[in-house]
Amino acid sequence: LTAASEQYGYQYMKVAPYEMLSNSVLPFNDVVRIKQVEDVLEKYWNDHRMDLTIEYLVREVFESAFDFFQAFGAYWEERGWSRIGQQLVDLFTRLISFIEEHHATHYVNVLNLMKFDYLSRLTHKPRSQWWPDDLANDQRFAVTQHILENSQQLNATFRTVSLLERDLQKHAVIVPLGLDIDAFRDEFVIKDCANQFLFVYYDPKSRQPLFEFLTVL
Repeated sequence: LTAASEQYGYQYMKVAPYEMLSNSVLPFNDVVRIKQVEDVLEKYWNDHRMDLTIEYLVREVFESAFDFFQAFGAYWEERGWSRIGQQLVDLFTRLISFIEEHHATHYVNVLNLMKFDYLSRLTHKPRSQWWPDDLANDQRFAVTQHILENSQQLNATFRTVSLLERDLQKHAVIVPLGLDIDAFRDEFVIKDCANQFLFVYYDPKSRQPLFEFLTVL
């Protein structure tokens, strides 16, 4: 280790985990930036918590995946988030705050994709939502009635589920979406979609989310 450190100019921590601080090619500031990228890369890419959202960001907002993770990693470090714990909700609220502050023109698209990523990965109905409540009571009632009256037209995953109004109240989430999720998921096409709602039912038996995109006029 000593010979190599002399040959390549390694500066490293003298105690475990002996992390490299710099070398003849990478100054300390570049190593810090790489560590910042590593921190958010692990939480947002490797754990697959919001695949569609990250896909959109690296395709539509940033020049490359590295540019996104470097910018967001610096933002993350500036706020001291690397030194505190985080719940799943924190990962979503921190990313949307970054987008709102630095890339506001993409805020709506990112928010819609994040809603889908978040709700489709849970196993039970969340107690609260981290985004502003943008569904009026009359809209909620109209969509709920639409589901109850047209339950036989839902996709095949709902065929083993008996949907009653009390079931929807206990186990379902309805959120408006202004983006065609399928168009982006299948073809990476950004397509606005009016009057569309995401309906997610958390089946208490299978512990799996069942979801449908509904258009209710």
